[in-house]
Amino acid sequence: MQEGIAAVLRGPGQELTVEKIYVDDPWDDEILVHVSGSGICRTDLMFLDNSIYLPGVYGHEGAGEVVKVGKNVRKVKPGDHVVMSIVYGCGSCIPCRKGAPMHCVNSKPMASAQRADGSSAMKDASGQPLSFGHACSFANYTIAKENAVVKIDPEMPLEYAGILGCGVQTGSGAVLNAMKPDLFSSIAVYGTGTVGLSAIMAAKVRKCYPIIAVDINPVKLEMAKTMGATHVVNSSEGDPVKAIREIVPSGVDYAVDTVGKSSVTPKVILSTKATGFTVLLGLESMDQTFTIPLYEVININRRIQGVIEGDGIPDICIPQLVSLHQAGELPIDKLLTYYNIKDINRALQEFAAGKTIKPIILFDEA
Repeated sequence: MQEGIAAVLRGPGQELTVEKIYVDDPWDDEILVHVSGSGICRTDLMFLDNSIYLPGVYGHEGAGEVVKVGKNVRKVKPGDHVVMSIVYGCGSCIPCRKGAPMHCVNSKPMASAQRADGSSAMKDASGQPLSFGHACSFANYTIAKENAVVKIDPEMPLEYAGILGCGVQTGSGAVLNAMKPDLFSSIAVYGTGTVGLSAIMAAKVRKCYPIIAVDINPVKLEMAKTMGATHVVNSSEGDPVKAIREIVPSGVDYAVDTVGKSSVTPKVILSTKATGFTVLLGLESMDQTFTIPLYEVININRRIQGVIEGDGIPDICIPQLVSLHQAGELPIDKLLTYYNIKDINRALQEFAAGKTIKPIILFDEA
């Protein structure tokens, strides 16, 4: 059993408490990981506000070093550096066999907060079981399933490598895996958080032009310019569709929605030209809906596609993203604000308020 520290959620919407925890040795198909750093993303905010798995340890954008492996694990060994993320892919359903693990039909039960027998791998100092699910990266030691880790180049900084497993993979993968735009294709990206900026960086890799960033935050729009946006639109100042069509009169070839609001998604779709392609990545709430005239889809022959985690295969996609970062084409290190685990509640608050783009939680184990 491994002693560690974690930010524990005791009640929905409550502040996290930083506590001593104890983590079991890995089962036959599990891996014990020493976590170096964890990102915070919008999904974490939804988990923390709506969780029914309590008390629990959350976080799903972690990276660290493998400490121990179960006897059936073949993918990694102690000492390997890994990125962790949400568990997707049972390996046996039709989507998995077709190379689309993010659309696994069994992903929901696999992402539940307990082991198959209902037990937990984590306990608090009093011995109370702590629910755990996804990567549990708000802890400096955690248990992960073999299919939830990806081995990476040891030269990649572990402190922030975890964001490749969700936010960066989602945005860049939407462009690189789902859209695959041709040279000089036009693209508009709504929302310039980590996901949107990752889409912009990937669009630059694909040599799109123009690359139009849309947001209401002027600071983030300035950041978008440094990440590859050739034009920016502040949608608080007027109709973004009109502004985009002043840049590309027929509408853009591609559009990315990272916002997921009913007031925004139709505008994203209407920003595209006839035969345009829109991917939907954002989700403000689980019951979010939007309305658009069918004519604008059918007669104009627009395509709309939902994308989960970049629609890639993590074992292939994440090492590719590492290579792009190391080549200077995916400068994700410019997005980061660092916090110690004891300041995680401040990190969550500042992130929710839009004061930071990508908070990174580090662990002071001295």
